[in-house]
Amino acid sequence: MKKFIALAFFFILLACGLASQEKIDRRVENGIEVVNNHLEPYKVKGEPSTLVLERLFSVDTEQDSILKIGLTDIENFDVDPDGNLYLIRWRSDQNYIYKFDKAGRFISSFLRGGQGPGEIEWGGTVLVMDKNELIAKDPSKQKFLLYDLEGKYLKEVVLGRYLEFEAILGEAKYLVSWQQQEPEYFQNYFGISGSDFKDVKELGSMRWPNPRVSPQVKAMTYVFVATATRDRIFVGDALKGYEICVYDLNGTLIRKIRKGFKALKVPNDIKRNYEKPLSNPYAEAIRKKTVFPDHMPPFRYFFTDDEGRLYVMTWEKSKVQGEYVYDIYNSQGLFVGRTSLRNYNNEGPFSREVEMSVKVRNGRLYELTAQESGYRELVVYKMVWK
Repeated sequence: MKKFIALAFFFILLACGLASQEKIDRRVENGIEVVNNHLEPYKVKGEPSTLVLERLFSVDTEQDSILKIGLTDIENFDVDPDGNLYLIRWRSDQNYIYKFDKAGRFISSFLRGGQGPGEIEWGGTVLVMDKNELIAKDPSKQKFLLYDLEGKYLKEVVLGRYLEFEAILGEAKYLVSWQQQEPEYFQNYFGISGSDFKDVKELGSMRWPNPRVSPQVKAMTYVFVATATRDRIFVGDALKGYEICVYDLNGTLIRKIRKGFKALKVPNDIKRNYEKPLSNPYAEAIRKKTVFPDHMPPFRYFFTDDEGRLYVMTWEKSKVQGEYVYDIYNSQGLFVGRTSLRNYNNEGPFSREVEMSVKVRNGRLYELTAQESGYRELVVYKMVWK
């Protein structure tokens, strides 16, 4: 009898626990799993939902010690498995890549500017590969350079077409982007490329009017973003609403992440940036025909971490001055929490803004941002989950 009472009590507790669990809005559409998230995060038992960032250090191009080594600007960056930082400049009459250790101490610089072997004219991308090598990419060239992590030039690889590298997907696979231009329209693409860079599997594309000939230029409208984890690729097209497509590393669509959101009007400070005349005649002509949508797009940028989480930058302003809210999704596509970061710059026509670049490696978050002075800074945080 006591055993029966104990079992009955156990099942009552289990039923109460299940009843208290929030029901996940998950369904299948055309054979694809769709996770529908609502305005508030799901409460998932055992799932940490609060992220606290503890600032460790920064590489600040406004500091005299950084300026003395020749690093006056940061275009992009990457991190190796030991936590060493590799920062690349956009334009340089010295070296392009600057290496720092995991405590932010300067180690060395390499990659000269020029048109000779092992040299570049513009520094757009730096990516660390698994084989203790890194990619340095000039966005104006159909090639990239390979260096080892100590700064030794290895070789040049010709692409045969214009491709930009978004992420390294493992052995001999890359997440890439490219653009096709027509007289009236531009078409942006994301895809998966093998090591020969010939057969590229398209994941998605977004078409937008050529600003040179279009009678109107719609500001804030065309947001097309992609990122990847060890085994997943995420692609988001804000024209389709708050929906992010999830692919495996073979390019098979396996999930769609959707979320409800509040439509936000375009802030006045962004509109004011477009009211300022520009000295460049081409840029000024486009500025004059710029119009704004009724509302901001549902997201602007996203990135992932080592645990498969996805962090989506919204246009909702944080309670912290100068920061925006990011929605956090777990590895199953469930909206589980929020955080805020300041890596953004006010929109303006033809302003070369801070690359929306945040990366997570081994429990650290690396955020490239711009200060009010205009100087760029790479800030390193320790991530604490609660």
